[in-house]
Amino acid sequence: MRLALCVMNGTTSYRRRAFWLPVLAAAYLAVALQPGPYDKGGEHFPFFSWSLFTYTSNERIDAVALVHAVNGVELETPQNLYDLPEHFDTAARRDPLLMKIVDRMANAIAKGDEDTQASARALIEEHYMKDARDVEYSIAVLRFDPVERYRSRKVDAVHELERYTKP
Repeated sequence: MRLALCVMNGTTSYRRRAFWLPVLAAAYLAVALQPGPYDKGGEHFPFFSWSLFTYTSNERIDAVALVHAVNGVELETPQNLYDLPEHFDTAARRDPLLMKIVDRMANAIAKGDEDTQASARALIEEHYMKDARDVEYSIAVLRFDPVERYRSRKVDAVHELERYTKP
């Protein structure tokens, strides 16, 4: 009996909700439709803002070994070591370990770590470039969109870090 007295009457609760719900909805709409400091016009959150990501970057940055000359013959354009299977047998296998070594070497160049540079250079020249007498190459960083590079071989930017010659 006592519990029944503490519980609110059903019509009173309904009347309060019927009053506050429209008041809160009107306050929400008044705040939501106010132009904000960065409002470009035409969009009112949450009604016309359905596109959360209008632009997504596909940009990728990759370190590569670019070959400039093989056995004294200058290449027309510098080529990625992977793209020269006619000169290097290891390029035909597309060994993923080379990517890791070149990446480690690019990081060592950026940090100025000469010991890591020397060990990575020796490994690249002795193992991956063993089929050629002398090779002129560089460690470079490429910036590109993977889809565009696949379609048209387009690279946005090439930043050469260091240039070497394998004697």
